[in-house]
Amino acid sequence: MTRGERLSPQYTTRWEDLPIVRA
Repeated sequence: MTRGERLSPQYTTRWEDLPIVRA
C-alpha cells in the first residue's frame, strides 16, 4: 500500500512517481 492509496483509489498505481510527492 502506498501513500496514494490513502488519498484516492486513482493513485493506487504509482502516486510516488507523480510530481506531487517530488514537490
